[in-house]
Amino acid sequence: MSRGSTWTRKQNKAAVLAFMVAGIAVVGAGGWMAFHFLGTNASKVTVKFQLCVGHEDSRNLCPSESHFVLDVGENTVTDWITKECSNYIQRSFRVIHYPADVCNCYVVSVTCTS
Repeated sequence: MSRGSTWTRKQNKAAVLAFMVAGIAVVGAGGWMAFHFLGTNASKVTVKFQLCVGHEDSRNLCPSESHFVLDVGENTVTDWITKECSNYIQRSFRVIHYPADVCNCYVVSVTCTS
C-alpha cells in the first residue's frame, strides 16, 4: 500500500481533507462555468422586428420604429417571417391592431431565436 506523498504525511487529517475538498470545489466550479458559458445558451441569438403591415396609403402612418410590409394577402406575415428568419430555429409573432382612424394597418412584433 502506498504511503502517500511527503506533504500528506506531514499534515494532519483535517488539513489534507480541507485541501481535497477545495480541489473538488475548484474542479466543480470549472465544470459549471464551462457548461454555463460554453453551453447552448452562449450561442443563442435573438432578433426582434416590428412590422407595420398595410396598404400603400398607410405607409406614412405607420409607427416610426417599424418596418413597412405591403399587405399582399392572408400569408403576408408568415411569408415575411419565413424569408427573414430562415436561419433561426424559433419564430414567433404577436399581432397588435392599431385603431383604423390612426392607421389602416396592423403592427406585428416578430421574434426570431437561434
